[in-house]
Amino acid sequence: MTPEEFLRAIWPSDGYYALATQFTPQGTTAKLWAHKVFDDPAAAARHAVTTGQNTNVYFAMGSLRERKVWNPLKQNRKDGTQGAFEIRTQANIQSLKCFFLDLDVGESTPTSQKYPSQQAAFADLTRFLGETDLPRPMVVSSGYGLHLYWVLTDAIPSEDWCDHALKLHAIVKHHKLLADPTRVHDRASVLRVLGTLNHKRGQTAPVSLIYPLKTVTPPADFVAKLDDLVIRLDLKVRERKRYLPAGDGWDGNLETEYDGPRVSPKALFEVCPQMRRIAQRRGNVPEPVWYHAINIMRFTSGGRSASHKISLGHPMYNVAETDEKLDQLERVRGEDQRKIGPTSCRKLAEEAGEDYCDGCAFIGKVKGPISAALLKDPAQAPVLVTNTGPTVTTVTLPDPPAPFLRTKDGKIAFTAKAQGGDEMTTIIYENDLFPIRRLTNIQMGTEQQMWRVVLPRGVTHDFTLDADALYDRRKFMSAVAHQGIYPDPANIVYVQDYMVAYIKALQAAADADTQYTHLGWVNEDCKEFILPDKVLLDDGSAKPSMLSLGAQRASSAVHTKGTLAKQVELLRFFKHKAYVNQQIFILAGLGAPLLHATGHHGVIINASGTAGASKSTSLYTAASHWGHPKATTLNGTNDGATTRARNERMTVLANLPVCVDEITKMPVKDAQDLAMNISQPSQRLRLQNDGVERAQVGGLKSTIMLSTANTSLHGMLSAENSAGTAGSMRVVELTFVPLTIHKKFEADLYLRELHENYGHTGPAFMAYVVTHARQIEKRIQQVMREIEEEGQFQQAERFWSGAFAVVIVAAEIALQLGLTSYDPAYIRHYLLNETLPRMRGVVRDEYATPISVLADYLETINSNMVVIGDEWQHQPNLNNVPNVVRKPSGPLLAHYDMPEQRMYVLKKPFKDYCLRVGANSIHVLDALEAFSSDGMGGTAKVVTHKQIKKVLGAGTDLAKAQTWCFMINMAHPDISGVLPSITNAAPATSPPTGKLRRVQ
Repeated sequence: MTPEEFLRAIWPSDGYYALATQFTPQGTTAKLWAHKVFDDPAAAARHAVTTGQNTNVYFAMGSLRERKVWNPLKQNRKDGTQGAFEIRTQANIQSLKCFFLDLDVGESTPTSQKYPSQQAAFADLTRFLGETDLPRPMVVSSGYGLHLYWVLTDAIPSEDWCDHALKLHAIVKHHKLLADPTRVHDRASVLRVLGTLNHKRGQTAPVSLIYPLKTVTPPADFVAKLDDLVIRLDLKVRERKRYLPAGDGWDGNLETEYDGPRVSPKALFEVCPQMRRIAQRRGNVPEPVWYHAINIMRFTSGGRSASHKISLGHPMYNVAETDEKLDQLERVRGEDQRKIGPTSCRKLAEEAGEDYCDGCAFIGKVKGPISAALLKDPAQAPVLVTNTGPTVTTVTLPDPPAPFLRTKDGKIAFTAKAQGGDEMTTIIYENDLFPIRRLTNIQMGTEQQMWRVVLPRGVTHDFTLDADALYDRRKFMSAVAHQGIYPDPANIVYVQDYMVAYIKALQAAADADTQYTHLGWVNEDCKEFILPDKVLLDDGSAKPSMLSLGAQRASSAVHTKGTLAKQVELLRFFKHKAYVNQQIFILAGLGAPLLHATGHHGVIINASGTAGASKSTSLYTAASHWGHPKATTLNGTNDGATTRARNERMTVLANLPVCVDEITKMPVKDAQDLAMNISQPSQRLRLQNDGVERAQVGGLKSTIMLSTANTSLHGMLSAENSAGTAGSMRVVELTFVPLTIHKKFEADLYLRELHENYGHTGPAFMAYVVTHARQIEKRIQQVMREIEEEGQFQQAERFWSGAFAVVIVAAEIALQLGLTSYDPAYIRHYLLNETLPRMRGVVRDEYATPISVLADYLETINSNMVVIGDEWQHQPNLNNVPNVVRKPSGPLLAHYDMPEQRMYVLKKPFKDYCLRVGANSIHVLDALEAFSSDGMGGTAKVVTHKQIKKVLGAGTDLAKAQTWCFMINMAHPDISGVLPSITNAAPATSPPTGKLRRVQ
C-alpha cells in the first residue's frame, strides 16, 4: 500500500486535510506543532514522503472544516500579540472515516502501561479481537508500536464519532487492551503516515504495514457491534455532552486553586442540588461527603460560619474538630505553596452519588459548584469613582436589567427558562463589561457612551462607543474587537442586546454628560476652561471633562508627571536676563489661552537662530506647561506632520499653544499657509455625503503657535511673496544666539528633569485666570493700548501688539502666582526697544517692491525677447532683417525696441508668473503706471500702457498676430538704473510717438 492509497483509505472524501510536524522554537524546550493543509490526499502523500525522510510526519485523523480558523484569544508566537490562526482544533474537525487505537511499545511506568514488544502487542490484539468479535483492523507499525485502523465505508460527523469512540474506549478499558487512552476518542488526534520514517529515538525506523486493509465496514454495522458490546458487558460509557472534554480538569478532585470572589450560600444552594441536600440534612451525611461539602462552603461569603451551619445536624459534630478540618483545608501545600481549591462536581458526585445531580442545569457547563454559584450570584452594582483635583466623586451605577446579570466572578450572563421550567444561566462574555457614562456631543448632534471592560490579567480599560454601533452588527463587531473584546461568535447578539438594555437603564437613571471636541475655553463668556481630565469653572471648582475620540487622540500628550514644585524650580533655569528671548517664548506658551482677549485668533512666535541657541529646549519648556515636552510638540517637516494635521491639532487645542519644532525645510507654500491659517477662527468647512455642511469640531480657536527654525520665518514667507507682507505681520520673530550661561551637561540635566516634571504650571495658571477672566481681559487690552501708543504701532502690526500684550500679562500673572521669576518690566522694555525695531527692519528689507517684481520677471524671460536695434547694430549671422540684434531662443514673450527705449511684454505669461510667486499682477501694474521720479526733478511712468495690442515680431520674420501686451518705458531710471541727461530725456508724461502708435 502506497502512502497515497493509505491516506485515501482513511481520510473522508470531503473537507481539507492536514499533515503535522513538531518543532522546538529557538531558546525554548517546548515542542510545538506546525501544520500544512492540502486539498487532496495525493499532494499530502507526496509532501509526507519528501518531508518524512528528515523528520517525523503525522496526519490528522479527520478532515477539516476550514483551512484555518481565527482564535482571538490565542497568543501569536511570532510577535507576542493576541490573536492567531489555528488549524487542528476539535471544533475544526469535520468528519472521520475510521476508528483507531495506538498500542505503545516500551518501558512501562506507574502511570503508563506499555507492551514490551510489537509481538506482545500483536498477540494481545488477537486476544482482544477474539473476545469482542470486532473486525480485524489494518495494522501499521509506527516503528516501535502499533497503530490500529478500523476503516469505514463512509465518514461520520465528528460530534457523532466522539460519542461512538467513547464506547470503544469503555470496551478497550474493560478488556484491558493497553491502548493510549488519550487517543481513542480524540477526534483531533494525529498518527504517523505509512511510508515515512520514525526519527523519535535517535535512529530511524520505517512506518510500515503489518496487516493489510481487508475489511471496510459500514458505519452502522461497526456502531451496532459497539452498542452490542456495551449492553452485553453492562459498561458505563462516559457521555460526551454531560462532562467537559478530557484535559479541562473535569476529572480532578478540585476545580482549580481559587482566589476569586466569595459566593453567597443562597446562590450555592440554588445551583447545586448536592449542596442543597447536604444543607437540608445539616451535615448528617457520610464523612467524605461532609468533608468535601465544607471544602466548598469555605469559599462562600459565610466562610467558616457557613461550614459550621451545614454541620450541626451530625451526631458527632464538634466545633474544634470542624475548625481543625477547615485549617487543614486552608493550609498551603508543596514547594510551590499551592492552595487547595473547592471540590469539583465530579468528585462530589462520586462521593455522594450521581443520582443527586439529576436535573442540574449546569452539568457539563462548569467544573464545580462554586463556578456554578458565581453564575447565579450577581456582582454588586458598579461604582464610578472620579477624582477632579482634590474632589472625589462616587456614583453608584444601576445594575443591568433582567434577564442579564454581572456575575461575582466578573462575567456577563443571560438567564432564561429551560423547557422543563428550570432557570438556565449562560455566560455570554467572559469579562466584566458595563457603561459608566452617556455622552452628548452638542456640536456634532450625536451621542456616545463610555464603557468599562475588565480584560484578562486584570487590565481595566475605558473606551468610547458611538451610539449607532449598538444597532449595526458589522460596526458593533468591529468596534468592540478594536477594544480587545472578543465574545464567542454565537454570543455576539446577546452581548449586543445586553449593551443596548444596559444603556437604556443608564439613560433612565442619569442625564448624559456633555462631550467636548476641543480643549480651552468652552465659549466666549470665559467661565469654563476644558482640560483633558477636568473643566475649570469660574467659581474655583472643577468638574470631570469628557472628550471626543478625536480630541482624546489630539490631546493625549496633555497630562501631568512629577510635581508642580519641581516644575516651577526648573523654570528658574532661564531666570538670567540674557535669556530674555527664551523667557518670552516660554511665557507665550503659558499665556496662549489669553490671546482671545486681544480679538485675534492666532499668531506665530518663531524662534530663529543657529544650532545650539536653545531653541528646541525653550520650545519643550513652553510645551511642558501643559503636557509631555516632546509628545506635545509637532515635527515641523512634512514627514512629521502634514499641513492638514497641524491645522487639525490647532483646532482641537483651540486655546492651548501649538508647538512646532524645526520648520526650516518646510516648503514655502506650506509656511505661507501656516502663517495665514493661524489667524483664522476655525478649521475649513466640509460637507457631508448628502451635501449638508458638516458640524464644526473644536471651539473658537485663539492661540499662539510656537515654532523653531534655523533661518528667519520672515525670510521664508517673503521668498515667493513679493506682493505683500500679510503673512509676516502674523509672525513675531525672536532671534536666538548661543549663550554660555550654562554648560552643556547642565542643559542636558535640565531637559532630563523636565521630562520627569511637566503639565502642572499650565493648569495652575488657568485656575487663576478662569476665576479672574474679566479683570485679565481688561488688563491685556490696557497693555495693548499702552504699547501701541509707546511703540507707534501701525494697523498692520496689530498681531504683534497683541502677542506682546499676552506675553507681558502672562509674565505678571506667573510672577504673582510664583510660577516663574521673570521680570515683566524688562520683558516689556525688550519687546518694544529690541524686538519691534528688528522685526520692522526685517520685514521692510525682505519684501520686494513692484518694480523688483517686474525686473525679476524680465530677467527670467531674457532669452525669450526679440531685440530691435539700429541698422549698424545688425548681426548678419542671425537673420536677414537689417535691424534685429537678437532673436529669441524660445517662445516670443517680449519685443524690445532699443532705439525707442520701449518694451512690449506679453501680458498673459506675466500674470501667470505673478500668480506663481504670490504677487498680484493688477496691483503691480497699477503701481508701476503711477508717476514716480524721473531722476531729474520730474515724474514719469515705468509702465506707460497697461493694455495695448502689439505684433511682438513686428519688423522681423517672427511677425504673426496682435496680442495683448503692456508697454514699459525702458529709459525710466527705476528700470535702467541711469539718470537721463537733459538732452536725450523723453518727456515723462508725453504719449507714445506716432511711430509707436502705429501698432502693426
